[in-house]
Amino acid sequence: MIKITVPGKIHLLGEHSVVYGYHALLSPINLRLTLTLTLYTPNHPNPPNHPNFLLDLKQILETEIKEKYQLKTIPNYSLSFKTDLPIGSGLGTSAALSVALSQAILQLLNITYTLDEIFNLSLKAENYFHGNSSGGDIAAVINQGFTLFKKQKTPTLPPPLQIKLPEKLNNFYLIDSGRPDESTASMVTLVSLRAKRGNLVYRNIFEQQDQLTLEMVEVLKNGAVDRLIEIIRQGERNLEEMGVVGKKAQEMIREIEEIGGAAKITGGGGIKDGSGMILSYHQNPKSMLELASKNNWKVISIKL
Repeated sequence: MIKITVPGKIHLLGEHSVVYGYHALLSPINLRLTLTLTLYTPNHPNPPNHPNFLLDLKQILETEIKEKYQLKTIPNYSLSFKTDLPIGSGLGTSAALSVALSQAILQLLNITYTLDEIFNLSLKAENYFHGNSSGGDIAAVINQGFTLFKKQKTPTLPPPLQIKLPEKLNNFYLIDSGRPDESTASMVTLVSLRAKRGNLVYRNIFEQQDQLTLEMVEVLKNGAVDRLIEIIRQGERNLEEMGVVGKKAQEMIREIEEIGGAAKITGGGGIKDGSGMILSYHQNPKSMLELASKNNWKVISIKL
């Protein structure tokens, strides 16, 4: 039996714009996914009953691994996983699953691998979930540290950033705005279509996000709380201009801003109903929790 445990992730800034070659800043969080791989024989009395998405993921990775390592067969195995990550809420469940399964299969085959090889294998799998994955989610999951990611023509795993986060900047919460009706892939397609129609407008939005993302790296290093709040607020406004934040999430975010905090969606978003998890920051955690309690919001305390 092989067990692989990996963290989920959040986009601190740069989701959507990262698809077009701009920077994104991501961090793993203290919510994790654990995948278990168990060998079985073909005549086993209880053959595995995998969900379709797991079967597809398994087939994609096995095909890639057979081709890369010139293998004819891979032993039969069953899979199961448990996760702290709310599925479909922009916290990197698919990236975590892709990374964990890539490592598990290679360990099963006693193949020594590098993190770059896991990145490239996982990216093939992630494209199954999202169509045109930037690779940023996978990089954050593999690095298990702050990651400044920029999509390259040749997919590359960047090294983790050397940031020791000041404790006063680690007052982050996830607030559930509801699972989106739309998939991440459909939201990425939506932004693509809008960007083609309003090319100059969207390019300006993407460039603003890029500048804010790079500045956020420095803010996390120097602990400038007021500027962190401003950057998160400005970044959220840009996401709203892209059209990926629904009315419900916008109203929740405005309430957080009214009490002196900052918040943004963290992931593909959603517009019909929920927009997935909202990443919120407040210097005074008590104020944030009181607001959430008053509104009956589901809150998850996290550490970057």
